[in-house]
Amino acid sequence: MSENSYAPASDAMSRMHRRFSTYTEESGAFSRQPSAADDRRAHEDDEGENMSEHLFEQLVNSKIETVQARLDGNVQVIRGEIQALGATLQASIQNNNDRLTALDQQVRESSQAVKGLKTTIIVTAVATALAIAALNGTIFSNMVASFESGKNTAKDQAEVKRQSEETAALIKQLQAQVAKPSETNDPKK
Repeated sequence: MSENSYAPASDAMSRMHRRFSTYTEESGAFSRQPSAADDRRAHEDDEGENMSEHLFEQLVNSKIETVQARLDGNVQVIRGEIQALGATLQASIQNNNDRLTALDQQVRESSQAVKGLKTTIIVTAVATALAIAALNGTIFSNMVASFESGKNTAKDQAEVKRQSEETAALIKQLQAQVAKPSETNDPKK
């Protein structure tokens, strides 16, 4: 709109202003009481001005209604956007809650698995320690047995040697006896 389209309206406004307010020098302020001169002027201009004032009021009212309609539309759009945003946020919050619940469940399962693994590791460690102790005991008893066997072997060897010597002495004795009777039984002698 051009600036001139508002000119009649501003003229009407200034006339209305003059008509309903006057400056009084006594109080130094505007008063809402019309003066007698304003009443005369207003009565003379009333006939021509009534029509322009009516048009001005209609124009202002239509513009106000248009602005109100736009504002109402904008408010409705904003409300719709806020509601959509609220629904999106609610869905996001629910999604995050579901994720946290799933994560909590996974942590609990992992914790139980770790407890089971801990028990398995402890049982395995105890079993390994017992196996090592048993192996050490077996090796030790085998070493003791070997040592005892070595000691007994030396004794047995000494015994075998002594018996071998006794047997050799008996054999010599027997040979000597066998050789003597043949000498005694020999007719040539």
